[in-house]
Amino acid sequence: MLLQSTVGVIGSSASVSPNNFYVKSFRNANPNIHVSRNSSIAFHPHSNLLLISSRNTIDMIQIDGARNPSVASYSIKDKKLMNCNLKSKFSASGDTIYSICEAPALYITDTQTGITTSIPHKVERGRKKGMEKLAISPNNSLIACAADNGCVRFFNGSSKLMLNEIGVGKNVNDLCFTSDGNYLSLATGSQFMIWDLRMHKKLISHEDEGSMKTLSVHVSPNMKYYACGSTSGVVNIYDWNKTVSMAATPADEYTVKPIKAVMNLTSNAEVVVFNAASNLLGFSNGTTFRLAHLPTCQVIPHFPKSATTAYG
Repeated sequence: MLLQSTVGVIGSSASVSPNNFYVKSFRNANPNIHVSRNSSIAFHPHSNLLLISSRNTIDMIQIDGARNPSVASYSIKDKKLMNCNLKSKFSASGDTIYSICEAPALYITDTQTGITTSIPHKVERGRKKGMEKLAISPNNSLIACAADNGCVRFFNGSSKLMLNEIGVGKNVNDLCFTSDGNYLSLATGSQFMIWDLRMHKKLISHEDEGSMKTLSVHVSPNMKYYACGSTSGVVNIYDWNKTVSMAATPADEYTVKPIKAVMNLTSNAEVVVFNAASNLLGFSNGTTFRLAHLPTCQVIPHFPKSATTAYG
């Protein structure tokens, strides 16, 4: 299931309406490549290439809607990767793939040469896991990697050297940069947090309403909304500007109400992601995928249905 989109395949989505919605399914992207729920996928930022990573292998598929041929496969030779699954993402330029897993290293693959280099990092005594979450800034200047001990490490996008690390006090379940590159948003425990990268400090944090544990977070490209998905399956949609403006008034804690609580999932909301036009929000628990329209926050009913379906 594709949780992102590529404009070359589906065309512009700027005119999407919740009352006139048309979907066409294409051939499965990976008919010859085995994937599991632990695999990760990502679209190339500038072409119709889909990245699929699992174990120590990264496959690239050309999405043409017909044959979807495999165009490249990269194998990372590291014994530490035999028992873990890679989580991979393209750089902003698309010429580099960054990967992490439970192994204590950041793996960097050059898509032109196929050569992978690794940057090891320290793991505290008594901990076996490495980095578990990965985010890349829009201008490729920063790579952020988060571990399960509340630590986020920043790497320089050019030199690939580690710059610094921050502690946020709780396990980091997900993180993402804003489209302007000025903020890092994090899901920590049951909270949503905004870290100001210019001031090098926490801007604001608040409880994700009704959440026992917030698993996923994403900020819309137009920076009007952000969404948090929790273990209950509830996806809360918030007003970004309203939350940021609250930080101007110091407080011990902040209470932020969502614009809408979407309750179409009944288990872990593992993924929330806005499309490039910021008018659709996709969310999934791994087996079910739903779409919500923005700014109405209306969930597209009974999506998906069949190979070619009109909604409205």
